[in-house]
Amino acid sequence: MVGFKCLIDLILKHAEHAIVSLNSPENRISPDEMLWFTHTNPYVTWLHSRSSTLWYRSLPQPCDDYHDNVAAAVSTNMAAKYRSFAQFSQKRKEIENSRVLYVRCTSADTILLSSHKTLDGNVVTPAAIMRSLICQALLLDCAEVEDLHSRTLLLLPAQEDILRRGLELDQPIVLSKLLELFGETLNIINSPDAVALDHVESIDSTAGNGFLDALRTLLESGVPKVKFIISGVPNPALESALRGVESIDDNTEYNGM
Repeated sequence: MVGFKCLIDLILKHAEHAIVSLNSPENRISPDEMLWFTHTNPYVTWLHSRSSTLWYRSLPQPCDDYHDNVAAAVSTNMAAKYRSFAQFSQKRKEIENSRVLYVRCTSADTILLSSHKTLDGNVVTPAAIMRSLICQALLLDCAEVEDLHSRTLLLLPAQEDILRRGLELDQPIVLSKLLELFGETLNIINSPDAVALDHVESIDSTAGNGFLDALRTLLESGVPKVKFIISGVPNPALESALRGVESIDDNTEYNGM
């Protein structure tokens, strides 16, 4: 069983790649360059609802950077009231950490390679995504390691046990337990502005459909409610998992606000 210092190190290790990825220069696209997305009726509806899901129907080959990591780009360009920031990093305190929990679900991202992919190395596992989201949530608004320590103390013994086992890659963990822990973690923090996933078509298809539906249900119906934005190339599995979800594609009418 990992000790406190090891637990803190694991939380940082599972979260930091996603934090850096969200705040990378390629995702710092100016608001004017995102008008094609943010000036559509589905986006406005999503932004002003208490909780909802928005899906950008990606192209297999994005025509430019503005159409690649759309969930990340939108998250870093949300209205000012949705963009407060904290500072935290394992190695330095200059990383700007948006109040959005984010994962880029591509096999090119190698956070904890053995946890982030299945054995064939080509797809991303829901468990790895949930590990990252849970750790990012625990870090949200923490300015110092002591803040993170105080937050972990709010976990019940059973919750801490699931967290420890979930972060130790040699320990088996059921995905439903990670989803449950994520919901419980949201209850002990100030609610994030959104959960954002890019390239969801890359999620392991053996669990991806049920996973996305379960995560969407948790965010839309939980307490607190949290906005959910994703990008992904449409396929029959995604169409089924995201049936009825508000969506945008490159042909969505610009409303000219």
